[in-house]
Amino acid sequence: MLFCVHHLIVVAYPCSKSSNQMQTSVSTSASLSLPLPPHSFPPIPNTFPLSNFKPLSLSSQQQKEPLPSPSTPPHTKPPHPNDPSSLIQLHFKRGNVDLARQVFEESPRRSVSAWNAMISGLAHNGFPREALEYVRLMLEEGKRPNWITMMVILPICAKLRTLKQGKEVHAYALKRRFLPHVTMVSSLMVMYSKCGVIGYSIRLFDGMEKKNVILWTAMIDSCVENGFLNEALAVMRSMQLTRQRADTVTLTRMLCVCGELRRVKLGKEVHGQVLKLGFASVHYVAAELINMYGACGVFDNAKLVFGAVPDKGSMTWTALIRAYGYKEWYREAIDLFDLMMSNGCSPNTFTFEAVLSICDRAGFVEDAFRFFDLMSTYEIEASKEHCTFMVQLLTRYGKLDEAQRFLEMSPSL
Repeated sequence: MLFCVHHLIVVAYPCSKSSNQMQTSVSTSASLSLPLPPHSFPPIPNTFPLSNFKPLSLSSQQQKEPLPSPSTPPHTKPPHPNDPSSLIQLHFKRGNVDLARQVFEESPRRSVSAWNAMISGLAHNGFPREALEYVRLMLEEGKRPNWITMMVILPICAKLRTLKQGKEVHAYALKRRFLPHVTMVSSLMVMYSKCGVIGYSIRLFDGMEKKNVILWTAMIDSCVENGFLNEALAVMRSMQLTRQRADTVTLTRMLCVCGELRRVKLGKEVHGQVLKLGFASVHYVAAELINMYGACGVFDNAKLVFGAVPDKGSMTWTALIRAYGYKEWYREAIDLFDLMMSNGCSPNTFTFEAVLSICDRAGFVEDAFRFFDLMSTYEIEASKEHCTFMVQLLTRYGKLDEAQRFLEMSPSL
């Protein structure tokens, strides 16, 4: 049975956002201008309404070759033996961005693989806008982006919320017959949802006759990203009716939604699926179970899940610290953090975010300073969230000079 999420989402549950918002055309969405040439990819016209949007249909283009299989990526040629892409990738993996760029620029033979290595490497090393600039340079050099290029560019467009470039990639994928393909469709769905155009995500999802767990998860993520949590539950129910087996990623998304909506009954059902499928010992699944029970106020269940994890990592410890915070057991949460470290488990950036949040709520100024200073021991760079908690706490207690210091540490505040 084919479930039409487009109708399901509008009808199944009341929502704080109107159905008109969910069906908003891309023509009403703002797009950012990045340095891509105007005719690099064939753009989708801004007047193209959602009611006529059929991204998986190529009936208007007469193609002699068959479409690629939805489960198998299009064939790409292996790189030439003298191709520099492997060396470029190696430098990027080691964080040597300048060396990677030098190898690329000094290479007399810059293949599509080499360009892909540069674009991907820049994106993964924190230079997404520079990565898009290399797409422009690639096109200027006359190189044609392949399927791998598309899969590299789409997450960049999603991260930067660059709807215009995302639409161009979508149109190019249609022209090159890269669709339908599950991985690319899910990436497009994520990109559109990140840009606030969930209507396109719904159309892409409905256009796929055979839906696997990747597509269902992408549809759930699209709803969550745009604040449609009740609708995300409706998608989950539809997925269950198809007897599609959920994986660990899908289950954690379900648990996250149950926690946000305080739906403990449904959360327990998902917990049953976790146990049935044997995922209870997976760290991030166990952590999300603890988060869900903590958010729903069922602390005993949160502790039971924590106790059942044989090899506890920072994710599970952090989740239980948050659960203590939900119960307003602030001193116990701080003691749990200390117990975590005494057991040899290293806290991560999210652990420090959790304990600093608790210090902020409880007014533990000295503990907050201790934790903030401790981050450098674990080579964790202070984030905007860390600094925000410190500023809020110090301002509340009249320590304005010290609060100003943390403001200066985080320019984005």
